[in-house]
Amino acid sequence: MMGWIVNLEAFRENLKLGPGGETGPVNDLLRQTTARIGANIMGKRMFEQGEVAWPEEAPFHTPVFVLTHEKRAPTSSSST
Repeated sequence: MMGWIVNLEAFRENLKLGPGGETGPVNDLLRQTTARIGANIMGKRMFEQGEVAWPEEAPFHTPVFVLTHEKRAPTSSSST
């Protein structure tokens, strides 16, 4: 269902899949949308599956908040 997005230049750049990809209005929209994302929110199951599948540098370039009713210690902390 989401196979179309893998061919977009902005998506390939974001996930470091290498150069190339389709450009045009849809690619521009994706680039503009991802540029203004301030955080990602996902469910517990998606996060757990992603921890196993994602590379060392996860594909999210923003803070990720996991929505769950179970308490879990943070995986990392940032100092400001």
